[in-house]
Amino acid sequence: MSLTGAFVSLAAAEDLLAPPGFDTPKYVWRANLVAGQGLDALEGSSPYREHADRPGYPVLAAFVRATTGITAFDLAFALPAVMGVVIGLAAGALAVRVLGEPRWAFAVYGFLVGASLNVVLTASGLLDNLVLDGVILAAAAGALLVSAGERAVAMTLLAVAAGALIHWPLTAVFVAVLAALAAATLPSSVVALRRGSPLLRTPAVRLGMLVAASGAVIGGSVALLSVPLQPPRTSLRSFLRKLGRFVPRYHLPVLGTAAALGIPALALPREPLRRRGLALLVLWGLTAAVAVPALLVLEREVPAHRLLGFALGIPLLAAAAVTGAGRLLAMVPPRAVGAGLAAVAVLVAGAVAFRLDRASWEDRARVKFPVDGVVQAGAAGRWLSEAGNRRPVIFVVNPPTGRPAQATTVAFGVIRSALPSDQIALAHVYVGHPDDLAAGRPSAEGDRSWRKTSARHFEIVRPLLDRDPVVLLLAAFNPSLPPDDRPGGEVLAPGVAVLRGPPVAGVERLPAPPAPPSVGDLVARTAAVLALLTIVGLGWSFGLVPGGALTRLGLTPALGLSVVVVAGTLAGRLSLDAPGARPWIAAAAAVLGWALPALRWWRGRRAEAAPAVGEAA
Repeated sequence: MSLTGAFVSLAAAEDLLAPPGFDTPKYVWRANLVAGQGLDALEGSSPYREHADRPGYPVLAAFVRATTGITAFDLAFALPAVMGVVIGLAAGALAVRVLGEPRWAFAVYGFLVGASLNVVLTASGLLDNLVLDGVILAAAAGALLVSAGERAVAMTLLAVAAGALIHWPLTAVFVAVLAALAAATLPSSVVALRRGSPLLRTPAVRLGMLVAASGAVIGGSVALLSVPLQPPRTSLRSFLRKLGRFVPRYHLPVLGTAAALGIPALALPREPLRRRGLALLVLWGLTAAVAVPALLVLEREVPAHRLLGFALGIPLLAAAAVTGAGRLLAMVPPRAVGAGLAAVAVLVAGAVAFRLDRASWEDRARVKFPVDGVVQAGAAGRWLSEAGNRRPVIFVVNPPTGRPAQATTVAFGVIRSALPSDQIALAHVYVGHPDDLAAGRPSAEGDRSWRKTSARHFEIVRPLLDRDPVVLLLAAFNPSLPPDDRPGGEVLAPGVAVLRGPPVAGVERLPAPPAPPSVGDLVARTAAVLALLTIVGLGWSFGLVPGGALTRLGLTPALGLSVVVVAGTLAGRLSLDAPGARPWIAAAAAVLGWALPALRWWRGRRAEAAPAVGEAA
């Protein structure tokens, strides 16, 4: 509940009309497209990058909408709170079950990782990375349990498969971390071999086989999609600019110092599984340290800002430092005084973390898309859908900015996010004056950057001009070109002009603008999504996770998320993902998860009954 309250308070404090984040509109329109038209509609739906090779988030959003009624737009508000809880619970389970931390540390890790700067900054726009974090934490816990010889291969590979469908490049990075961990365990494995341990039971071999299986799972997941892979290809200059914006928000002097202190805190006691856990967290944290020099020194096109957020080993080590301090203070006599000092230290750490979270969230939340653009595009989309339009639709945009390429990307995403699902793939943008579009040429106005942006987008819309496109102009994206004053244009709704297309019967009313979600709305939506993930994942967790109830409950939402993504993607590839079928698919996945626990129970009953049968004979 504290994690939900933390993220709800962050979102409510800003009184946002739209969810923050430069990339958020893209997540919304992709989710709406899949929800309305099915997974197959994603491939080829955009002239830019629709990321059909990363269907995990739109599949999840489509299932959430079908089962809870929460739209993709509203889910973007609630997702930080949802994933904060999922990540926090998985971190707590990893800490207690794998790292051997005391049971009270479950809450410490849960809050400090679930509400860490990594999660907060990822939550403000990088939604597929955010969803991936919870899944990969489950995979990390499973991999470490596998290294100790426990039966956690199935849960680990399930999480890896979901991770590959959500964001395969970062999942591949995590598998590379596991490969490095396997190499790091070679010395101890050699010692175990010399002491007579079978080869297949050494940590290095167990992890090596898991890495090989994980690579096969990633390859199989990608092959299932049957779409071209789209690795990051943003320019080096753009990556440098993004890194420059993100790094100060991480408050690395504070976070880095805390993570460094977590290393000695986890080094004792010297238990084998705890030490392997420490090695994994250090290697995971170092992925960011490797990515930044690769970008800055080697000038490689590496999304270092995303890898920095993905490096959850850093907040996990910071949580270990706080837990270690609490353990030391708890030893102060008398016992009550020590416990009080430990509690105060943990609360102070939590307060400092939340203060840093708020500062970084408020800075990042300023990046949001224009609400008036959502309203005007919604009116245009409603008209197009009611008219049964199947023609290409070109929206003229003239954003007044020194960065026309970035502003045009935002306009494209915002417009598509507000359209009905049957009109999303038909929508395109033209940058420049309507007269230039009518003449069949890119804009000749503006500076070199503006003309370059116009030419780039014109090459995409040029073939559409022979298909009798509908041409629309929205005031929100054309502040210097009022649509009511355009000669030959018809006013469809306030701020919306039809420059080319079917005749307009009359002036329509604009949809009601979105209102900031209330605290009650955010809490209710968060609870609904968590309930869905818990119901789907509970049976899978009790069937696949080795450990007690606390561990299984901690990993339940993450495994539920994994099952929804994998089952939803599989259903989509089989064209079984109609909106009405999704609740039944979720229900079937939830029931199927109880098959293994039920089988174990049945075998146990038979084993108990066998002696009695023999005695009776």
